Amino acid sequence: FNISKSNKRGDDDDDDNHNDDDDDDKDEEYNRKKEEITNKLQNIGINDFIAVPVIHCRDSYGFVIQLNNNDNFKVVYSGDTRPCNELEKLGKDCDVLIHEATFETSMTKEAKKKYHSTTNEAINSGIKMNAKAILLTHFSQRYPKISKFDECFDFDL
Repeated sequence: FNISKSNKRGDDDDDDNHNDDDDDDKDEEYNRKKEEITNKLQNIGINDFIAVPVIHCRDSYGFVIQLNNNDNFKVVYSGDTRPCNELEKLGKDCDVLIHEATFETSMTKEAKKKYHSTTNEAINSGIKMNAKAILLTHFSQRYPKISKFDECFDFDL
């Protein structure tokens, strides 16, 4: 079983004023909680659970989840984010990508400013991952209907 956090945005700790005993206590507590969570996830059929830092606000994560069934079913959830290379890399060949698509394609400038994705960017992330299915979510309330899609995508609504 693997439960982990991608270190794409690893923080450097330059603080020389910390106590190593406190670090040991925190490590023990972290390992105890990790083992507890690992056992719970295994009990519900999850083999891998990877938190991936994404491009949004601080401490925002997407997730790569591998089920321990015979097919090794893989689900990727983007959370709120701009297109994210690390998520695309770790989500390669997923069965389902659930990706936010807050803005329609014509609003790329707004999407970049607010650290969200457009519909086309979300679909392109799925294409880069070689996702078998893409589920778009988090549509802005400013659209009473489904956002416009670029004609280059061939799919069913």
